[in-house]
Amino acid sequence: MLEELQLVLPPPVEASQLMGLASQIEEALQSRVLQMVGTWQEGTVMTIILPEVKSLACMLHLLGNLPGIEATAEHPPTDAVSRQLLQRAEAIPRLNNRIRKTIFLSVEKNWSWE
Repeated sequence: MLEELQLVLPPPVEASQLMGLASQIEEALQSRVLQMVGTWQEGTVMTIILPEVKSLACMLHLLGNLPGIEATAEHPPTDAVSRQLLQRAEAIPRLNNRIRKTIFLSVEKNWSWE
């Protein structure tokens, strides 16, 4: 059961796409995006606080059904995510030792969340 998520998005993801995706995630999961770390060229890690405990299977299903999301996975796709981005994700502190899981998202090319 999860209280916090880290979503890892491989590059390239533009700032406008990230903001639109963050809004969609907050609405769909009734959650709050706590922070985003990364760059356009290296990828992004989004930390999300869930208002209630949910299962990993539920999170993968809900995120996978969002428009613009190609795939969700528990493990990084081969060579799509840089080691530096994974190290940044590991370094992000947890809030009050909440139960956190990292999920990898693949975003459709040229998708716009506007």
